[in-house]
Amino acid sequence: MASPTVAQRTEYALTSAGTTSTATFTQTTGDLVVIFVATAVSTAITLGDSFVNLTNATSNFHIIYKILDGTEGGNVAITHSSSKSACIAYNIQGYSSGTPPVFSTVATGTSISPNPGSLTPVGGSKDYLWLAAFYQAGEEADDDTWCNFAPTNFVTLTQKTTGTTGLATVNCQVASANYASTASTIDPTVFDTDQSLAWRAYTVAVYPSISSPSASPSGSPSASPSASPSASPSASPSGSPSASPSASPSASPSASPSASPSASPSTSPSESPSESPSESPSASPSESPSASPSASASASPSGSPSASPSASPSESPSGSPSASPSGSPSASPSESPSGSPSGSPSGSPSQSPSASPSASPSGSPSTSPSGSPSGSPSASSSGSPSASPSASPSEGAPLIVYLFMRTA
Repeated sequence: MASPTVAQRTEYALTSAGTTSTATFTQTTGDLVVIFVATAVSTAITLGDSFVNLTNATSNFHIIYKILDGTEGGNVAITHSSSKSACIAYNIQGYSSGTPPVFSTVATGTSISPNPGSLTPVGGSKDYLWLAAFYQAGEEADDDTWCNFAPTNFVTLTQKTTGTTGLATVNCQVASANYASTASTIDPTVFDTDQSLAWRAYTVAVYPSISSPSASPSGSPSASPSASPSASPSASPSGSPSASPSASPSASPSASPSASPSASPSTSPSESPSESPSESPSASPSESPSASPSASASASPSGSPSASPSASPSESPSGSPSASPSGSPSASPSESPSGSPSGSPSGSPSQSPSASPSASPSGSPSTSPSGSPSGSPSASSSGSPSASPSASPSEGAPLIVYLFMRTA
């Protein structure tokens, strides 16, 4: 938005007393024309060509305006009491066609310093075109030298008089200047004249043109191209029980059966003890637990148990299959984690109780690869060891073997 601009200034004077002044202006259709009219006598005025009388008062100083429609012919007839007159017309462009010019309260005085009054247009700060003008009684030569300067910041001082013919009382002068500013209030400083004479002064504001808003190209929201999350679930490696690496039959290097990691031991289907065919003593290989590769259960990250490695039979080196009677996963080491003895001295049988985690289901002896008895119980990985209830006989004592058969 910019301030309205002055396209043309036109001066006119009626130098002989009359009742009609024909103020001139540049005939440009669409221009706003504002005319300051000074008369030597105080009078009411009547306007032709549908001009509007802003001040609309009986006075020596009048302000009229019109938006030119092309029918005016470059002038307007102003009817008044018999008097001389002087006029200054402004052709203005870039104005608001919907808001007429506004003006201040008239200021009056007798001095060399005509001082237009303060003006605050409705609407606050805008790019206004401000006009300051005054009428002065008396006579001055029409040589543009009688008014010395305009108010501060106002430019293009324009002057017009009726001349010096006749008495001073039948003559008059008018002067004006303009100023573009966004100020919401203007209180012009003074003009300066050669003579101390009676004056009347106004301040006028012309509103700027209002541009119609342009449509924003981005006014409508655009659809988001972002992809929605994939609905297909990724297969959880632990969602279903994963088969233990030893799910397929594998030869167990350990003679000791693997115990279930659950707190409850698996029940042996047979109460018969397993007999070691070897009479050579074999010490327990170690007291520190040695985890059987086929007995370690692979735990699912989600806590779901993996399939028991003993679910499929694990063939022992002796050829007698040993299977966990329950399908629960087993992850216990082959030796007792607590260091409790597993395995009896040479030649001594070890009778497995019914609470031992696993035993040979057929009652046939299962030979340990090291010759050590395979009937020694192993502790559950939950930490509760299963101890053998039988004591080993002393060396040299007769070997007594009890065989118990369960009939169907």
